[in-house]
Amino acid sequence: MTNVDVVRFPCGVLITEVRVIPPGIKAHTSLPDNRAFGETSPHSFQLELFFNNLTKPSNACFHRLG
Repeated sequence: MTNVDVVRFPCGVLITEVRVIPPGIKAHTSLPDNRAFGETSPHSFQLELFFNNLTKPSNACFHRLG
C-alpha cells in the first residue's frame, strides 16, 4: 500500500529538519494538549522525500531527496 502526502509552500523554503513524533510523545511544550502528542501510524514505515527544483521552473517532475 502506498500513501502520499504533499506539503506545499507559497514560496521557496529551506527545510533543515523533519521529525517523526512517535505516538503519545509530546511534540512541543507550547502546543495545546489536544494537538501536542504524536499520532504516527504505523509504528514503523519507509519515508521518502521528494522536492521541486525551483531553479528549473519548467521541470514539472519531483526529485527524490537522498
